[in-house]
Amino acid sequence: MDKVPVQNLDQAGLRTSTASENEQALLERISRRIESGKFELPHLPATSMALVNLAGKSGVDVSRIVDLISSDPSLASELLRTANSVLYATHVPAETLSQAVMRIGLRGLRSLVFSISVKGTILKLGKLQTYSEEIWRQAYSVASISRRIAPLVGQDKDRAFLIGLIHDVGKIALLAMLAEEDRDSGLVTPACVGRVFFLHHERAGAVLAAKWRLDEELVSVAGNHHRFLANTEFGHSAALASLAHKLDLHLCFDDEEAFLGLLSCA
Repeated sequence: MDKVPVQNLDQAGLRTSTASENEQALLERISRRIESGKFELPHLPATSMALVNLAGKSGVDVSRIVDLISSDPSLASELLRTANSVLYATHVPAETLSQAVMRIGLRGLRSLVFSISVKGTILKLGKLQTYSEEIWRQAYSVASISRRIAPLVGQDKDRAFLIGLIHDVGKIALLAMLAEEDRDSGLVTPACVGRVFFLHHERAGAVLAAKWRLDEELVSVAGNHHRFLANTEFGHSAALASLAHKLDLHLCFDDEEAFLGLLSCA
């Protein structure tokens, strides 16, 4: 299957012909499960969530964080790799986890750990690998764009990264549901995924973000970012996610006219 950018999938259902009878039945099953709340939500690793929560506390002892990281070899190696990457590199390499944590900082550590955890959760959806890879590409791209433009719109860079990373997190839950419902029937086409994402990803996103015990702002953005003007609680953050999403979309398709048109957007 050719790779299709996830943003393109968001609206695929609106641009294609009417769904087949079998596909429509699958869509109706998905809708009923969303309405009833009867769907299983993906989990983030317990160690990662403990780290995210611990790093968010003021006055936390760095040794407690290092102990937690040490219990996860893959996370520890990724932390050291990042601390010595061009993003943080100095003349003196970070050789210990303590040095790596101090170099990255607690706010940067939260973003890094959460990013690694979300990536692992998304890419576990192996049955629909093409779609899961594109969901991760989009999530990381929007997060990176959000971090880059954050100073221009009065947002903290690390916070903006998290906002971008989780804005479409509902797609993880929906793709897992589609994989379960499909049962090797071949009904999960780009158009079908597009319809499901378009109709349900914000609602599923709010449920999943709350399940992961994210704070109110992240839950709100995951649940309402496309119509950001209607997000009365965290409209500024929702608008940031929407703008970064559109920037990624237009960059994907090399659409210079639409890209420049964002200069006059709301």
